[in-house]
Amino acid sequence: MAALSVPAIAQDIPRFEAHPAERAALLRRCHDDHRLARTSMCANVEAAETRAYAKRLQRQSGEPDPPSPMVMQAAKRACARPPSQRGPLGAYCGRT
Repeated sequence: MAALSVPAIAQDIPRFEAHPAERAALLRRCHDDHRLARTSMCANVEAAETRAYAKRLQRQSGEPDPPSPMVMQAAKRACARPPSQRGPLGAYCGRT
C-alpha cells in the first residue's frame, strides 16, 4: 500500500470535522480504493462525515437534542404552575 502524506496526528475525527474540503477529498479517495477504505483513517473520515451530516440535519430541523427524562419530569411539574411561574422549563409545556 502506498504511504499517505497525512501525518498520524491529523487523522483524528475532530480534525476531519474541522476541515470539510479535506474531508470530502479524502472521503472520495476512500470510496474509490477498497484497500484504503479499510484503514482507520477512512473510518475516521466516515465518522467525521456522519457527525457533520447529523449537525446539518439538526440545524435544518431547528430542534435541539431531545431533553432527558429528568428534564421532562421537571417540565411536567413546571407546566402545572401558572405560566408566569414556569420559568425556562415552560418552553416544554405542550410536549409533556
